[in-house]
Amino acid sequence: MSAIATGISSNLIVRAADVILKERRKLILLVREMPFHLGHLRTMTALAEMAPLSPRQCRDSITNQKLSSILSTILLIVFLI
Repeated sequence: MSAIATGISSNLIVRAADVILKERRKLILLVREMPFHLGHLRTMTALAEMAPLSPRQCRDSITNQKLSSILSTILLIVFLI
């Protein structure tokens, strides 16, 4: 996550995420580390600021949109397996 936020393309996965952000396409990151320390939160903030949101969207619609996107991606992966 920190490599993506700082633009360090050390491997193919980080490079792909960097290209997605550069092209302003949707990037879904799922974080597995818990609990978060201040460094994690700052990195998440930096990533969130890279993809500005439209001021017309409310928090609930954004949350519903993200969750449905994640679930549809997971269902597609399960279907393909």
